[in-house]
Amino acid sequence: MRGLSGKKTIVSGGGSGIGIAIECDITDYEAVTAGVAQFGIQAGAGTDFLVNNAGWDSPIPFLKTDEAFWKKVVSIHWFGPLHMTRAVAKGMAARNHGRIVNIASDAGRVGSTGEVIYSGCKGGTIAFAKALARELARNNVLINTVCPGPTDTPAMAGFVGTGEQGQKIRDAMVRGVPLGRIGLPDDYPGIVAFLCSDDASFMTGQTMSVSGGRRCMDHAARSACRSKSFKPALRDCRKVTIARVQGYAICGGNMFATICDMTIAAEKAVFG
Repeated sequence: MRGLSGKKTIVSGGGSGIGIAIECDITDYEAVTAGVAQFGIQAGAGTDFLVNNAGWDSPIPFLKTDEAFWKKVVSIHWFGPLHMTRAVAKGMAARNHGRIVNIASDAGRVGSTGEVIYSGCKGGTIAFAKALARELARNNVLINTVCPGPTDTPAMAGFVGTGEQGQKIRDAMVRGVPLGRIGLPDDYPGIVAFLCSDDASFMTGQTMSVSGGRRCMDHAARSACRSKSFKPALRDCRKVTIARVQGYAICGGNMFATICDMTIAAEKAVFG
């Protein structure tokens, strides 16, 4: 892909990847601005790409959550990307060049049982990216969003649990994916790298699901897929999906390290 060589990249939640590791709590705006400034000094240049990737969640029915839990999730998944974007986008706009990729979730598009606050934050991130993409388009700052599907990471293992019940949840996820498996961390760097590259220079404000085909199918089509009648059902698939989808999208913090020359860590924002 064109235009990636030598670029300076910040990946929140990427502290275990390659490059410069700068401890930064993304829930604290002053800490974020200081971290971004430190990154600029050490990198010797402004930030070319920002990937908002840091995250945390715990599956709890909404009526069993409390205010402390809401604030924790909102601070990471809503204010975190806002803080990072605000700290980086001003310099990008001044230089008339920049790429911002938000890692959201299909939960932000269709909802996810047990992840109500998380889903709301991811939905907000999707809308935020679309609106800001309009504002910064004339400054050549392109902003897009990637929505992973269920992904096999240590965080996923902690999310679904172990034993018979955990395996049942995993099996149910796999049955809902036309490609017949859940995602792997290696499934995502390519799309992120593409959105940062010159090959995507005419794309902004877009939201892309990387979920093995889950978003192309409604409930009837997914059922048909499980019954080996995938092709006829896909022909009849509605353009707007309104079916209930579990949407477990847990991303490993270092999965995007391969596209980065330099990274900024947000380890304090990764709880649990």
